[in-house]
This record gives sequence, C-alpha cells and structure tokens, in this order.
Amino acid sequence: MENLMVGAYGWNQSGWLESFYPEDMPEDWRLDYYSQFFQAVLVPESEWQSWTNDDIGDLAEALEDETFYFVFEVQGTLDAVNGERLRYLKAHLGNQAYGLLCHGEAPAAAEGFRVTHVSDNALPDSVGGWSWQYGGLFLWGEPMGYVATLSEDGKQQADMLKQFMASLPEGREGALFLIGSPKLDIAQLKSLKVVGELLGF
Repeated sequence: MENLMVGAYGWNQSGWLESFYPEDMPEDWRLDYYSQFFQAVLVPESEWQSWTNDDIGDLAEALEDETFYFVFEVQGTLDAVNGERLRYLKAHLGNQAYGLLCHGEAPAAAEGFRVTHVSDNALPDSVGGWSWQYGGLFLWGEPMGYVATLSEDGKQQADMLKQFMASLPEGREGALFLIGSPKLDIAQLKSLKVVGELLGF
C-alpha cells in the first residue's frame, strides 16, 4: 500500500442520501459509487454478519479488479457461524477482505486477515511492534488509523494525519485510516482525503 486511504463506517449512512448519493440511484449501486471516491470502508459487525452468500457475491462483482479494502469490525467473541462467515468473506473477496478491527481478542477465524486492535484502555503490557494513541483510543497490531469521531477543523485533521503517518514502521508509506462514526458528514470525509493528499500522503 503506497498511500494513505481514508474510509467511513459503512457506505449506507442515512445522512448521505441527499448529500452524497444521487437521489435516483438504486441502493445496489451505492458501494460502486462510494468506491469512486474512497478506497476503504469499515463494515459494522451487524452488517457483515447479516450478509448472505449472494450479497457477498454481488460485492465481489461490483468491485471486481478495483483497488478497494474492506475492514470488518469485530466487537467481541464470535460464535462458530460468524467465524465461518469471516472465512467465507476472505475466500470470496480475496485481498479486498483486508483486515479486522477488533475491540477484543482476535477471533480464531482471523487467519489471512490483517488484525488491528483498538481499546480505550492503556496498551497491554504484552504489545510489541506498532502502536498509536489518539483521541483516547489505543491501537496496535497491523498499522491502521482509526478514530471514533472526526474533527471539522482542517488543521486538527492535518495534525492527526501527521502523527499517524509518523507512527508507521520504517519503510511503510501507506495505510488505511477509518472513521468510526455512524453519523459522519460526508463533507468531512472528503476534506480528510484532500488534507491527506495535500500533505503528500
């Protein structure tokens, strides 16, 4: 990954129906439209767990040959059914099924995924390698940016991205940066992308 890629918490946020998606656009087309602007998305746990095999096939078809990354939220322990769902996602979305954002322990089904942990507590003593702290959250594991809310202030956005990019391991030029708010103003996400581009990330 050579650049910073920003993404939202899902692509069907209700506030975007008037401000982002064309009024007459079918719901099935929204992900393809979203992917023209942003190359990553954090999929809420309740959403990916509800997908059928046909839904996953439709996603794979919509984004075929595109550079796009899904990160799947994992809030806690997964049962066998949802562990198998993760394996199915990896098998059918391939490299586009990029990673897991885990609020607890990584599930047994994490094989093949890049795993980033997030917590509002201090870093565990056992953590080695990459970590980053911002906005009261601690992240470790696979280098990936994540904040629960996004400031509207461009300078704060720039400072945040600079801190994150400075935290990356030597030789690492790019990473995903995801915003976990379910009520994100699409203009803020567009602004963050522009700020990153202006900074050369």
